[in-house]
Amino acid sequence: MLKEFMEKIFSDYQSARKENYVDNPLVKLIKKEFPDNLSNNIKVIDNYKCIGYPGSGNWAESPYVDIFNPDISKGLESGYYVLYIFSENTEKVYLTLNQSIGNLNNLKSEELGTQLLNRALKIQSKLSIPENFETDELSDLGPDHRYKRLEKGNICSKTYYSNNLPTEDLLIADLNQMLNLYNELIHKLPKVWQITPGSVSTGEQDKLWPLFRDNGFIGIGWLHDSQSYLDFANINELKNALTNFYSNSETDPSSAARMVWDFTHNLKKGDIIVANAGFRKSKGIGIVKSDYISPLDPENPGIFEYFWHLREIEWLITEDVNFTQQLFYRQTLAALNEDRWNRIKNAYLKKNAEYSVVFDEIENLIDIKGQPSVDIRTPLEFIFNNLPVAKSRNQPVQGHDVGKAFFDISRSLDDIINLINPENEYKSVAYYQYHGNWYRKPYIYVENKDNKDINGPWDQHFLGFWFNEDLESVRISLQQGETYAQKLLINKLGEYSDEDLEQYIQSHVEDVRHQIKKSGLIRNLDVFDEDFGNRTIFGKEYNKNNLPSNQEIISDFKELFGMYLLLEPDKNGGTAVKTTFFEDLAEQGYFFDYKLVENFLLSLKVKPFVILTGNSGTGKTKVAQLFAQYLRDENDTPLVINEELAEKYLTKKEANKYLSTIMNSVGTYPNDQVRDLLPDLIEKGIIEVSGFNDKVKYEIVPVGANWTENRHIIGFYNVITGKYNDTRALNLILSAKKDGDEPYFLILDEMNLSHVERYFSDFLSAMESDEDIELHSNENLTTPPTKIKLPSNLFVIGTVNVDETTYMFSPKVLDRANTLEFLTQPAADYMSNSPKYNVKGDMDYLLNPLSDVKLRDQNINNLKNIINHVRTQNDLLIWDLLASRINEFQEVLKEADFDFGFRTINEIIRFMVVSWKYEGQPDVWENWERYFDTQILQKMLPKLHGSQRELDSVLKNLRELCNESDEIIFPCSAQKLDKMLKRLSEKRYVAFTG
Repeated sequence: MLKEFMEKIFSDYQSARKENYVDNPLVKLIKKEFPDNLSNNIKVIDNYKCIGYPGSGNWAESPYVDIFNPDISKGLESGYYVLYIFSENTEKVYLTLNQSIGNLNNLKSEELGTQLLNRALKIQSKLSIPENFETDELSDLGPDHRYKRLEKGNICSKTYYSNNLPTEDLLIADLNQMLNLYNELIHKLPKVWQITPGSVSTGEQDKLWPLFRDNGFIGIGWLHDSQSYLDFANINELKNALTNFYSNSETDPSSAARMVWDFTHNLKKGDIIVANAGFRKSKGIGIVKSDYISPLDPENPGIFEYFWHLREIEWLITEDVNFTQQLFYRQTLAALNEDRWNRIKNAYLKKNAEYSVVFDEIENLIDIKGQPSVDIRTPLEFIFNNLPVAKSRNQPVQGHDVGKAFFDISRSLDDIINLINPENEYKSVAYYQYHGNWYRKPYIYVENKDNKDINGPWDQHFLGFWFNEDLESVRISLQQGETYAQKLLINKLGEYSDEDLEQYIQSHVEDVRHQIKKSGLIRNLDVFDEDFGNRTIFGKEYNKNNLPSNQEIISDFKELFGMYLLLEPDKNGGTAVKTTFFEDLAEQGYFFDYKLVENFLLSLKVKPFVILTGNSGTGKTKVAQLFAQYLRDENDTPLVINEELAEKYLTKKEANKYLSTIMNSVGTYPNDQVRDLLPDLIEKGIIEVSGFNDKVKYEIVPVGANWTENRHIIGFYNVITGKYNDTRALNLILSAKKDGDEPYFLILDEMNLSHVERYFSDFLSAMESDEDIELHSNENLTTPPTKIKLPSNLFVIGTVNVDETTYMFSPKVLDRANTLEFLTQPAADYMSNSPKYNVKGDMDYLLNPLSDVKLRDQNINNLKNIINHVRTQNDLLIWDLLASRINEFQEVLKEADFDFGFRTINEIIRFMVVSWKYEGQPDVWENWERYFDTQILQKMLPKLHGSQRELDSVLKNLRELCNESDEIIFPCSAQKLDKMLKRLSEKRYVAFTG
């Protein structure tokens, strides 16, 4: 099959690149069939991961299949891996052992290239590379920087040409040879270890750590100072010695045997040591420079009380760093995985960027460290063999090896989870004893700590291993908790019957199963069962006499964890209501003025171009990114309504009239009959039952100081290569055109680092005229098209920093956008208060930037018809009042030639209309000044700049317009104008943005 796949790519890829990427059979071959075949048929791969990459929405210049150990690598930008990668012209394919092309230290391309070459040479010197493998740089991959890095990162390779492919047997033999070489490399990679330099709680570390640090050592204790750990032939001898020596100890000393053995035999010179203080604090980082030094060795200085057994360490960093998450284990000595090591490095770099030099030195030694292989089957087998004996003989729980086996499984699950999803705090817990007695039905479970304490002390969903009471089998399953359901019904209903509880639990499990099945993201769903009762969502039974392989157990756990990631706890009793963006910001700890966020979201509804200005670090880019992520996550997550409970406590008011149709038609929900009735609900956004999507729906594109033409955004046709050099921005635009119902965001970071008009004028014109943007004139090129029209679902957000390295925006740019100013938050507020967002408007309307998209094209007459009946609290028609206020500001601004025309007036009125709709479309609008104040700031004032002679009287007159009868009615604009007047007085010159 290897040869067949390669021949297919050789023959069809170039012609396929001229066709549509979506649903092309070659995409499926590269993305699924090729890697699946490798996973299923190559024995050496074991638990390795295979990923095919034909591109993402558009064809890759050089398609590839990546084979990697997930403990060592997560893809091209970390660790080491084996690739099949095709040349750009698909006339040859490389089988290459390659290395991380990530750029953690932000090196220049030439420096990074040199680093990759040097690292490849160093690794080549350590491996037994077969003579039939090449060690030169690769060539003829695509022009993208990633491919250029892969060319230089080649450790060794084998080249196959389209006109001379070897036999299937030879291809497989080469692959096995390459994978054996990969395994050899993995085993030679140094590891990262945590070691605690003395107890923190007893104060021992305060004394020992300075000694270890200053003298260049690390040590452990146990036994006495007259014996070497090298005297023991194996770990069992060591365990017996520890047990005999500490025979009067209240705890089992044999549990330390593994740590002692690791310290003596498994630590290697070149390994990395992280000295820790508890679970969340590091004291320093160093490199192991010696073998084990016993107390009898003359190299042992003998100055470390009780800690007689040593390793020499070159301490490279000796500064404390605290972490927000638990990164270290309870054991004195333990190996750390790649994720924990990266978190430690990033925390140190955040504290002091100069540590990049130190980590660069470390990277020259190790790049990415291996971690202990995850083994679940062995401790499961141990539990089945030994727990029945321990229970029957009433053996004490404390210090028993069975307990260690439970903890081994728990730690393995943590390591798997951290590789898959390091962002969230998932934690595994082992329950095998209670008050010193063995549990009747022990289990190990995993839950999301962020979902605790919503309804009761546990998450609603969790997964794990559940042993039967007879200890003949164990079930691995995704569960729902009864306690959560009970607390939920109490909170919502006050009281409930057993029938209510069972009805909710049954309904919920069916809903969750339906969501998972419809998501299409779980590849091997058919291997799990649904017949374990309504507390189990999906599960699988393992008999103790027929345990599957370790690889299969890990694979099953990963599949179930993938399901778990899709689920959110039900907070509303049958209705999984979407969280708002404001709740999302609060939960993540982002502190913005809620009115600023409202203004940002309302501005997007008026026009798909918004400018965010302010000091660096005030969150301009972040708020745009977070909103794009929020919409992606919310649109990809189903909304499910349980009609059995909806009558009692339905919170989504728009659903009532639609739900009545469902409730009257069908008695049981959910089922397929009911789902046939949902299109109307789905169309109105009230209920979603599917929609998981992994498309990239936003791009953050940093603007360069050398941007002088639009090719930096939309790419260009390369007359030399005869191909179109696309960009991330162009690919995003093309994706948006194909997916018109979903919003896409192009975030131009530091937009004014270059003259905006030079690279963005086409966009500005196209936004106003709705005309096409020319891409190229080559009729023979099918992708991209010769010209494109900006889709209505594309939003452009520009962020602006104001300093001596940037350019001012021209009136042409400012006229076409709402400009929002981000102010620095007071440190006291930020550090003392949790973010709170007291918003009360129509969230569904505000948070969907496409819900009123036709309003963008409404002329002034249509806009008047929408709000012509609306009055103020003083019984004035809002339309007449707006016309008067706008005219007043226009007349004052005209004095300094900063007046505005029809476009600005229309956009001010559109903003007022969407604000009125957001506030519930009241007939009497009492809060209109708050939104008109915003439009003064965002549309009328941003163009202001000039000398005191030009602006003094204008600013004072504008400031007077913010008052009425000695009362400030437009406070934000008044505050801004006061600042501008103060600066004008001090500097004799002022601009809105500076």
